Amino acid sequence: QREKTPEDITAAIPQARELAAAWGIPTLNAQGYEADDILGTLAKHAEQDGFEVLISTPDKDLGQLASDKVSIIHPGDKQALTPADICAKWGLASTQQVVDYLALAGDSSDNIPGLPGVGPKTAVKLLQQYETVENLIAHAEEVTGRVGETLRQNINLLRLSYTLVTINKDVPLALDWDALRLNPPNLTALAPVLKKYELSSVAKHLGISEAPAQELLLFGDETAPEAPAAPTTQTTLVTNAEELTALVSTLSTAKRLALALQAEGDTPRTSTVTHLALATEASTAFLIPLSKEDGPEAARAFLAPLAPVLARADLPKVGHDLKRIRTLLQSLGLELRGELNDTLLAHYLLAPSDRHDFLQVTARTLGSAPAPLPKAPSEEELRAHLPAVATLTLQLWDNLFTKVKEAGLLDLLTTCEEPLADVLFDMENAGVKIDTAALRVYRQELEGEILRLEIALRDYTGAGVNLASPKQMGEFLFGHLQLDPTVKRTAHGQYPTNEELLLKLRDRHPIIDLFLDWRACVKLKNTYIDKLPTHINPETGRIHTTFNQAFTDTGRLSSSDPNLQNVPIRTPRGQRIRSAFVAKGPGWTLLSADYSQVELRLMAAMSGDPTMVAAFQHGEDIHAQTASIVYGVPLAEVTPQQRSHCKMVNFGIIYGISAFGLASRLRIPRKDAQELIDTYFAKYPAVKDYIQATIEKARDCGYAQTHFGRRLPLPDIASRNGTTRAAAERIAINMPIQGTAADIIKLAMVKIHRELKARGLQTTMTLQIHDELLFDVPDAELPIVRPLIQDAMEHVIDLSVPLAVSMGTGPDWLSAH
Repeated sequence: QREKTPEDITAAIPQARELAAAWGIPTLNAQGYEADDILGTLAKHAEQDGFEVLISTPDKDLGQLASDKVSIIHPGDKQALTPADICAKWGLASTQQVVDYLALAGDSSDNIPGLPGVGPKTAVKLLQQYETVENLIAHAEEVTGRVGETLRQNINLLRLSYTLVTINKDVPLALDWDALRLNPPNLTALAPVLKKYELSSVAKHLGISEAPAQELLLFGDETAPEAPAAPTTQTTLVTNAEELTALVSTLSTAKRLALALQAEGDTPRTSTVTHLALATEASTAFLIPLSKEDGPEAARAFLAPLAPVLARADLPKVGHDLKRIRTLLQSLGLELRGELNDTLLAHYLLAPSDRHDFLQVTARTLGSAPAPLPKAPSEEELRAHLPAVATLTLQLWDNLFTKVKEAGLLDLLTTCEEPLADVLFDMENAGVKIDTAALRVYRQELEGEILRLEIALRDYTGAGVNLASPKQMGEFLFGHLQLDPTVKRTAHGQYPTNEELLLKLRDRHPIIDLFLDWRACVKLKNTYIDKLPTHINPETGRIHTTFNQAFTDTGRLSSSDPNLQNVPIRTPRGQRIRSAFVAKGPGWTLLSADYSQVELRLMAAMSGDPTMVAAFQHGEDIHAQTASIVYGVPLAEVTPQQRSHCKMVNFGIIYGISAFGLASRLRIPRKDAQELIDTYFAKYPAVKDYIQATIEKARDCGYAQTHFGRRLPLPDIASRNGTTRAAAERIAINMPIQGTAADIIKLAMVKIHRELKARGLQTTMTLQIHDELLFDVPDAELPIVRPLIQDAMEHVIDLSVPLAVSMGTGPDWLSAH
């Protein structure tokens, strides 16, 4: 019943052998035999030759090898199992019965079928009476009841299970114990292999300083260019006013300028810059160390002569994560202007799923990179590291910029991502205001509610169960209450208690709703009510989140420190949190602008399905319209449940939902869910054709693509593993739609930001929450700003389906939304 060996494992076997050979680790293999057979043969011969044998394995069937000289240890355990331990664990008379036991009970991890209906307890009982499988078969007619009937019908299956479980201890191996000794690694042989597979941390552990030299392969590059040698950086130290004056003079003729900063602190806004490196060429850098003892005012005064250089409109600036660099420079009274070339954004467009750490990107792209700094670097280490980063940034930009052009992504970089970074920089500076008094009031209410829920829960659990412990609650729900015997323990040995599972079981016991309610209240209190006030900047009185522009695969923005994109809205409790986000002050209003069903509109436009397109063009309720078509009833007779089901189908189709997934969400039989999907596709045939064409296109070119050209490589789209391939196909369906929606709101943000600045308006964009934008607006500007924002958002792209934006205003986020 198993699928073919996953291709990743097949590909890794020769790599593992190559690494083992270079390391000096002996390996054994025998064609046509399993690894377990080789282990069994080794154990047998080693025992005969007087060795003490330890086998490290999670496989139960290897317990049959245990003897006075052979012990078994599970990886991660501290104590090896002796034959007595194994027998006591399973209730056996000897380890010879391990084969008989597993043949009867089966072993799903090794695909051993066992005897149908016979579990561990019955297997032990049968062996206590008949000792072996062969003896049991010989007395099959004596066994009564259901077990006896099953046994007599499945004797061949039982014998097959016995054969499968039995380890062959006579594999033809030419054993030479001296040749199998473990020797120290040969560093000369090991270095190029570690370099080849980019195992830099292993190399560092062994004292090998080789850096990875593999070129980052993007969009079908067949060959990687030779890695250039790491440049030798000539660094000029700038420590006084005279040296700084000389630097400013030198920079007056520069064609471009790369920047790299070292800072201490948790976030860019709260960090202190300790070093500033500047580079004008690939081998020339300047390093400015800043004294922490002198304080920020002294640093600002010292660096003031640099301000005109950094503000030069005709001097392109290059850096990795320029938004962060700009925030750090801001604390020094410096501002970057002119063309800003960000290697982080260029790499993000080329390889959105990769890590974008500068050293890793540089190593993979250029073939060389400075060694990572230790956690507490010395001054000497910093003075060597930072100038090299600045000079390499210039090389990295040239390399990535060429790739961006070749991939057809230059327009997306210059019209969307680069100007968006400027928008996000201003949004982070603006921040949002929180009504802390309102949060304090709600904290008292929520603490009372949490206490009431705990008292109600204790009626069922007693005082001995820690409600905050998933392990203890799982044990109570599925071990003590036995809510669902089919729920199995996780790999960590505890029952799952995730919300999705518990919602399916909520009808089985009143404790589930109480527990979910309690957990939701505790999460709200811990995540938002207690934490939000701690993020208020004492200087501005506002919260300044960080927008992560290069984080998601699809191009959507994320938010951190704190995350303001997950503030709940669907429940009354969550809405209380949003009501604490308030306008700037008297005479100001919050305005929310939210795209309505943008992903469904994009599905209609991109598929061209005439029925769906017409529904949006005529302003119809798309979910009710779908229900009317799918269920074959007049629009006026669509029930709330039918609309709800079709709403789930509408959104689920975008995410490549399966019948199993839809059945789980709607809590309906899988057969009914499949019929719902089939009927949907029959009524919207162009949608089905679009989905299939999108998958085929992704399979042909190896990536999914948005309307604006953003790409997401899908290396698993042609996988032979069905599960892996299906996951990639779901991404191929969703990414063009979700990614296009992300591009649309990004472009709208750029357009609005420019228009607000051009008109000299005080209105400020403060938050982006996926399809929603939040603004702080002076009351006097509302008549100007409302149509400006609506027009920009609805006309950022021409589609066959109109984009619709709902807008609201109010003193707080909840009332505005």
